[in-house]
Amino acid sequence: IALDVPAKGAEFDILIETRDSQHTQEVVEALTMAGYPPRSM
Repeated sequence: IALDVPAKGAEFDILIETRDSQHTQEVVEALTMAGYPPRSM
């Protein structure tokens, strides 16, 4: 574990499985509104 990374500079990957494209859009919008802009991998 690297302890010299500032908390606001840390990144991590989360895999979220969705039901369909509408659910995907809802999750993307919710994450973005919460200040966590997602990116597709």
